[in-house]
Amino acid sequence: MNTHEKLSVGTAGCLQSPVASPDWQAEPLEAVGVDVKAGKAGAIRGYVVALAGSFKTLGRGRFTEKSLREIQRLWPRDGLPVHAQHGDFLDDKLLAFLGRSVRPALSRAIRIDSGGGRQFVPAVRADLLFDEAARATPGGDLVEYFTKRIESDPGSLSSSFVLNADAVPELDSRGRPIRDSDGNVLPPIWTPTKLWASDLVSVGDAVDSLLGLTANPEDGLRILRQDARKQQAAIRAADDLADRQRRQAERKRQVVALAPYDANHDPEVVRRQINARRREWTATEGVVGAPLNGCRPTDAAVDGVRRELSGVPFGLRHELFRRGARVEVIDAVRTTEHPSYRGRPGESLAGFAHGKLAVVNARYVANTPLAAMHEYGHLVDTCLSLSGTVRWQYVFDNHGSDDDAAEAFAESFAMYYHGPETRNKLSLRTRQYFDNLQQRFEPKPLADAVA
Repeated sequence: MNTHEKLSVGTAGCLQSPVASPDWQAEPLEAVGVDVKAGKAGAIRGYVVALAGSFKTLGRGRFTEKSLREIQRLWPRDGLPVHAQHGDFLDDKLLAFLGRSVRPALSRAIRIDSGGGRQFVPAVRADLLFDEAARATPGGDLVEYFTKRIESDPGSLSSSFVLNADAVPELDSRGRPIRDSDGNVLPPIWTPTKLWASDLVSVGDAVDSLLGLTANPEDGLRILRQDARKQQAAIRAADDLADRQRRQAERKRQVVALAPYDANHDPEVVRRQINARRREWTATEGVVGAPLNGCRPTDAAVDGVRRELSGVPFGLRHELFRRGARVEVIDAVRTTEHPSYRGRPGESLAGFAHGKLAVVNARYVANTPLAAMHEYGHLVDTCLSLSGTVRWQYVFDNHGSDDDAAEAFAESFAMYYHGPETRNKLSLRTRQYFDNLQQRFEPKPLADAVA
């Protein structure tokens, strides 16, 4: 079933009030509410465009977490048009254009139940950038009107989608409709196939209030941010545990495979094999695939980054691992969606480094071959405090680069270790600097014992 619907996105009075599942990847909220300095005529930051759960109209339909991810995927690059109310055959709202909705993000909204308790419901939020024309409509300054209304009573507004969607009923193993605890048939799941607009309305069929916060927006935003931080920490801890268990199992498997040998095998050869395998294990310890917004990089993508970084001396990799440095490989449309990113939102980046964490986006590594090594160079600089030394400043002063010392170090590091072709493009002084760095971290022989 394909429907072309005007769907108001909100959920007061829904049949269901789903809380977020453990794998729901809520992104950190930068801001929610009116921002008069954003865009050409101001903006409404982080307003709710969709919620998981049943619509207000009984039996009409519902969004799942998968539906919300599909909304984010289908969002047009230039944004969705936003109008004041929906159009109809008598009034197509040609004179009610407000602007465009951009930067959709997977998030949560706060819902207050009948007992006064809080629920964190999966949501999609976006930024409405007002158009200058909305200040000069025949009906007056719509930007000023909606700005004041949100500041005075944000709960009096909601949002509504115009979209195409496939409505699929949820059936059990025998092909019968699934019912809730009260015996009612669950509404069909809506999977969006095309997004046309996101309009502002008074009451929506599938969103509560426009900002999706408590009566006090500042208090609600603080609560949501605390919840997002807890969720990210829990997900990261679970991923770390799974990754450690996988590496431990691999260690045991490799040791068992290499340890036995008979009289026809030279023990020295086996010892070297085991030491080489140990180096490989240490090289991969700090490089992991990390989920983001429900997507996880393939093992091949993670292994590709590990192979790239294997050109760095084993001793240097081991020192960074010992100091807690970590490389996360993600697979995301926008690298800036990562919770550790601290730059300008929406930038197109192949990777970034923050503290002892480097993030590399597998989608862009193929077109930016030095990205992984460049971000690893930032980790080396952070852990060993190299770019601020007199020695590097001497090299940097003769570097001929417009970058700052830290960026110049990371780029030079990437060119030196990526391969002979890029290494030879560096100045003699820069190559000598990294020659000395490499000698400082030459690998030392490992113990003979198998452990």
